[in-house]
Amino acid sequence: MPQHTELKLLESPIPAQSSVSAGTTALEIAPGLESHKHAAAGLPKSSAPVLKPPALSDREGSEEQPLLPVFRRKRSKLYWLRKVGLLLAIFSASLSLVVVLFLHLPTIDTVEGDSEQAALKVPTTLEDLKVFRNVIDRYQSKNKYRVAIALIMLYIFLQTFIIPGSIFINLLAGSLYNFGTALAFCTVVSTIGCCCCFLISRHLLKDVMYSIFPKKCDSLSGEVQKHKQNLFFFILFLRIAPILPGWFVNIASPVVKVPLSPFCLGTLVGMLPQSFLTVKAGRTLTTISSLAELYDWQTLGTLGGFGVLALLPVYVKHRLEQSQTGHKSV
Repeated sequence: MPQHTELKLLESPIPAQSSVSAGTTALEIAPGLESHKHAAAGLPKSSAPVLKPPALSDREGSEEQPLLPVFRRKRSKLYWLRKVGLLLAIFSASLSLVVVLFLHLPTIDTVEGDSEQAALKVPTTLEDLKVFRNVIDRYQSKNKYRVAIALIMLYIFLQTFIIPGSIFINLLAGSLYNFGTALAFCTVVSTIGCCCCFLISRHLLKDVMYSIFPKKCDSLSGEVQKHKQNLFFFILFLRIAPILPGWFVNIASPVVKVPLSPFCLGTLVGMLPQSFLTVKAGRTLTTISSLAELYDWQTLGTLGGFGVLALLPVYVKHRLEQSQTGHKSV
């Protein structure tokens, strides 16, 4: 007799769910099936099953999205080959453009003659540096726009691919142009280069960045989430305060989902102090008689002012945190 009872339980149909809609998933039906099986086996009813978390693609629009389970996914070799191939193609095309621009500039001998060739050497003293600057100044005065375009493309190339040397262009621009022009040149062109680096990282280097710097990316992502309503001030703080290197801010910002617009504006304003100092240093090359004159009272006062300015984002950040805490407590 008990055998017949067990058989009836096992063969009894699952209750029909007339209210199940056409869009009901298998995970929603599964709890009823599991409880029926447990009842048939004489076992206690289990608790609700743990549902599988949605994929990252299902959470893309969520504001509370945690950093980056997507970067822990295994990628195919074809995926990496495509990314590397695109990066190499962009780098090669950019380098070729810069080389072509400089190759088509007039040679120095067509401008000044053989007597000036000796001055075009690596300067080792302050006097050598002055002579070098004077030769370049006379050269660019006869090829102003072509030299400016070549310098702009070289600057963007160096900033985009994180190649050292852009600070020397700042010094050269400060010595060749008036202060306002040189400051605008260095600030705007530097920002363009940083934005190009940002875009390349966003489309090609996200996985690479997170695999190399997982802890730093997670930490930066947490700070971005805290200040997501004030990202302009946050990027400005990162640019002025020497907490993270500039190249890391450029390539990590898209990884932690910083939008392009606050990144661009924060970088534009945040680059002003560095550009100001380097352009000013470049202008002193034509007037100073010793390196000690670089540290005059005006320069020291400027440095002190920028130091106070660097603390301003910290103060704003602290006030914003206090404001957010006050709203939560209310």
